[in-house]
Amino acid sequence: MLGEQGFLIYDLLQDQPPTAASGTLRLIMTDFIYDEDGEAVGFWEDNLVFSMTGTPVAQLNGPSVHKLTGEYVGELYEDMVVDRYFEEIEKIPPTPVRRAEPAKNPGNRGATSYGYPDVFSDLLE
Repeated sequence: MLGEQGFLIYDLLQDQPPTAASGTLRLIMTDFIYDEDGEAVGFWEDNLVFSMTGTPVAQLNGPSVHKLTGEYVGELYEDMVVDRYFEEIEKIPPTPVRRAEPAKNPGNRGATSYGYPDVFSDLLE
């Protein structure tokens, strides 16, 4: 069953309806990334960052965000990719990529600033 920002997955072979307690029901939510104006600009799954169209644009190494070629760009912080002024972050090896399904835009969450520059656009260059 599809929802606005996620979907339910359950085992249809169970005799009883799935429940969270039975372990056969899990909710998968989309982890959106926003710009400083509050617009959703991308999302992340596992260790990959995607544009809203599902195109892979970056990889995650913990909270560090790197281009697909491995160069450090910034940090994933409060659902934004920002420059937290860390120096000497090393390049990481490129990662295999895959496309994702385009994400449905969740709408504007409102302008937010955490005192660090938004650098998501650097991933698109």
